[in-house]
Amino acid sequence: MERSLLRPALKSEIEAAITSAVQRSDPACAKFLGAFIAECEPNAAGAGWILKGVRYGAAPRDKCDVALATITAKMQTQYVILKPTRDVPAGS
Repeated sequence: MERSLLRPALKSEIEAAITSAVQRSDPACAKFLGAFIAECEPNAAGAGWILKGVRYGAAPRDKCDVALATITAKMQTQYVILKPTRDVPAGS
């Protein structure tokens, strides 16, 4: 997939989207706490990020892992990390 077709989003927004999708994927995953991503070289899907870690909380790992694999693969075809820009004060 061409990177220009990917929607730019902040790293925190992608992590929140993954977390929310896993929590909604199965009632048993409702207590899933979060997913963490890291930037990397663009992969075949075009995304320049990978799943770096997860916090399961009281959610069952086996069910959440199945959801994570599917959700992460899908979102890698949808999102690219948007690097936040910093405003440079005038005269700097």
